[in-house]
Amino acid sequence: MSGRGAFPAHPSGWFGLVYRNNLIYNQCWEDPAVDQQALALGPADRVLVITSAGCNALDYALSGAAVLAVDANPRQNHLLELKLAGLRALDYEAFFESAWLFRAIGSTGVLALLGVPRPQRSLVAGQPGGVAGFIRDCLDRVMSVCLLRDNYFWNVYLWGGYARESCPRYLSREGFARLRGGLADRISTRTATVTAALRREREPVSAFVLLDHLDWLVPHPELIEEEWRAIFAAAAPGARVIFRSGGPGAAFLPAAVRERLAFDTDRAKQLHAQDRVATYGSFHIARLAPV
Repeated sequence: MSGRGAFPAHPSGWFGLVYRNNLIYNQCWEDPAVDQQALALGPADRVLVITSAGCNALDYALSGAAVLAVDANPRQNHLLELKLAGLRALDYEAFFESAWLFRAIGSTGVLALLGVPRPQRSLVAGQPGGVAGFIRDCLDRVMSVCLLRDNYFWNVYLWGGYARESCPRYLSREGFARLRGGLADRISTRTATVTAALRREREPVSAFVLLDHLDWLVPHPELIEEEWRAIFAAAAPGARVIFRSGGPGAAFLPAAVRERLAFDTDRAKQLHAQDRVATYGSFHIARLAPV
């Protein structure tokens, strides 16, 4: 699981210390194939995504969309910027073989621990079957959605690296060529919370990818409301939004926010069943309704 971007400006305690001073995510844990179907991105779109490891920002750029990658952790943006520099400076073979950039880093147990904050653990524990049942269901979904050898999200942690036939699209020969050919220039980064970044934006945003970071803010409903006010203010007419949660629904959103979102529940459930990561309790697609 992953999520950052709108974390309180001064996260407290041990988690806050790690968050402020470390690279937390070396791979995105949201399936961009699902996101692309949910958002139907194209060259006319301007999409905001929380950077994480930058994998999905690169994937969205392959649709031709302009991508604004936002993260409160500067190290996550630096990782994306390093990947962009590699795209421009290296040939394909050298780019793919950069194991220090793209392969598993450190202990998977530690990464999993760092990636799941207390509010999200509480959402998971509150579901039928608790944490154990959640893990069992995740593994069942992973094995039923696709063969493990075709699932690069899990393969990179099992084998320590990507295979040519099982990797993110930006690491494919075709994806590399298209990004290097100009689509990478459609990506820009901002080191800020989502709220702060949107307040500085003057161009409208047509799609928002919020990962699962709203789970992080459940103990801070005032921050959820503040972020959505910034989203509504920056949104282009008919803007779309997707987000994930460790819980089964989106009841944690303030009523005033839910009233302005037209959820496509059936489509979200259909795509959630196709997600190769399978570590989230729910997936949500909505259009922003006009005031």
